Amino acid sequence: MTTADMQPANGSSSVSLSGRPAAGPRGNWKANGRLMAGMAFLILAAYLPSLRGTFLMDDVSVVQRNPRLTDVDGLGRIWFSTESEQYQPLVYTTYWIEKRLWGNNPIGYRVVNVLLHIANALLLFAVFRRAGVLGAAVAAMLFALHPLNVESVAWVYERKNVLSGLFFLLTFVLLLRHHQLKRPACYCLAIPLFALALLSKASTVVLPAILLLYWWSARTFNARKLLESLPFFVMAGAMAALTVWYETELTGAAGPAYDVGFGERFARAGWIVAFFAGKIFAPVNLCFLYPQWNIDAVAVTTYIPHAVILIVLAVLIAKRKTWGRPALLGVGTFLIALFPVMGFFDIYYHQHALVADHFAYLPLIGLLGLTVHVVAVGLRRAGFFQPDPAVGRSRTGVRELAFLFIALCWYLTWQRTQFFATPLALCNDTIEKNPASWVAYQKRAEFTIETLVPYLARHRKDLDVPAEQVDEQVAGERVKRLEQALADFRKALELQTGGQRGVVLANIGSTLQQLDRGDEAMTYFRQAVDIDPDKAALRLLLGDALERSDQVEAAVAEYQTAVELDPKFLMARRRLGHLLLRAGRPAEALPHLTEAARMSPKDTQTAAWLEAARQQVEMHEQQPVPTGP
Repeated sequence: MTTADMQPANGSSSVSLSGRPAAGPRGNWKANGRLMAGMAFLILAAYLPSLRGTFLMDDVSVVQRNPRLTDVDGLGRIWFSTESEQYQPLVYTTYWIEKRLWGNNPIGYRVVNVLLHIANALLLFAVFRRAGVLGAAVAAMLFALHPLNVESVAWVYERKNVLSGLFFLLTFVLLLRHHQLKRPACYCLAIPLFALALLSKASTVVLPAILLLYWWSARTFNARKLLESLPFFVMAGAMAALTVWYETELTGAAGPAYDVGFGERFARAGWIVAFFAGKIFAPVNLCFLYPQWNIDAVAVTTYIPHAVILIVLAVLIAKRKTWGRPALLGVGTFLIALFPVMGFFDIYYHQHALVADHFAYLPLIGLLGLTVHVVAVGLRRAGFFQPDPAVGRSRTGVRELAFLFIALCWYLTWQRTQFFATPLALCNDTIEKNPASWVAYQKRAEFTIETLVPYLARHRKDLDVPAEQVDEQVAGERVKRLEQALADFRKALELQTGGQRGVVLANIGSTLQQLDRGDEAMTYFRQAVDIDPDKAALRLLLGDALERSDQVEAAVAEYQTAVELDPKFLMARRRLGHLLLRAGRPAEALPHLTEAARMSPKDTQTAAWLEAARQQVEMHEQQPVPTGP
């Protein structure tokens, strides 16, 4: 690519990466329509195995059992409370709407994720076309079918990636249109769309920096462009500050595990960049939870990726007047989009691993667009990409080669989506690739217990034995699966050394309780509370174990502590009120049952307890006060 390749052509005010006027998505609408329909069909077909799946991992708490999606004041709490671990109200609003459309049927949520991803692929095609990327359709298809994106699309919890990506790309399309065609309306509309992107996921704060890089690459950066970018920088800065506060104060990204100096953070950053660059070009051995890294910030070899990055940037900067300028746009976009997860900021997820496939959704765009463009320019300049007037297509096998790469990505994505059908499949795959993942063992055990009742129902139906043997065999299957879950929980406890040991201990206790090993379970519940005394859920579990062993006063104390720690904890209110009622203390039970009934007005059992407490209190008040002799 020469210097002339980067100059405006035909008097155009917009410069493309290929040396021609930047193309819009106009032209042959019929051909573009067929292309987009084909893209949508291939994406849907690739993700078909995951559409029949169940809720995964955090989907259960975020969607299936999230009270904010069903409570009367739920929508207001989504937007104006700090109950979420991250402030992503637009994502939870989509869940709130879908809860009313298909309830707890996971296929609806999964289909929406895929449709959003399809829309993003089509928008990316428009972005690449307007930016003048040669092979824009191929680049968009490779993004749409890249296996790294499976985690963002097939996992309902990662709706935040595909939804924020939609508004991110819409904003970029409008700004490109304003940049190329001088449309103020597009600029005005881009501002609220960027706000919607930020309200979906904070990582979209990188957009204004990428925008400035694009303007510099197109040789149109000036004071006016800087002024136009100011509203986006202000919104991005506000969301970045809010997210840092959420992560440290609410999500839990604080404590000794996060007391890391800048030197170690800098050392991590190079390896994180190298990891994602490698996975983009060789998407093999993808894992839901990668092994945690132990990086020696002192070792010289630690900085090999940093040296490579600096060399690449130095070469591109040196060649910025010719072919280095578009290459800097691609590499720069990749690095800027990856910056929020490079390790310079405390992120709760980093306690599990420094990298994750869903971190790559936006960074993927820069390297894929650059790679396809560079290959296309090279082939054209080498004479391999010349149209044949007789057939209207390349005389070489360039198209066939592109189809081959797209087909390979499609197969890898289709294969990867199958692991996102059920928690069991995902956990088994994770354990096979990362045997040290305590989370995978924990989630597999939780899934085993979660599916115990429906599994036993199917097992009872399928038994081909005399009726008197059914209960015995079902009981045996129940014990077998509980023992399997217990073994996984114990393995998770063995591997877990951080702040989640209390939760794992409580899970072991609950499983032992189901196996009628109450004394042993009590020991684990007490250990869990000792480790994390401020967690209301653990207090509830200990109180339940104490109540089962007829230690009423001790159970009341644990329930009361749970309510004090979390006044909105409905189950703790219910248990405390019912236990006080049973203990003959209706006056003490009344306020707790009243609050529980208010929090869950359709709960008939709580209503019955509340009525019983009221009657007992009234009877006590009506009894005559005994007089002296």
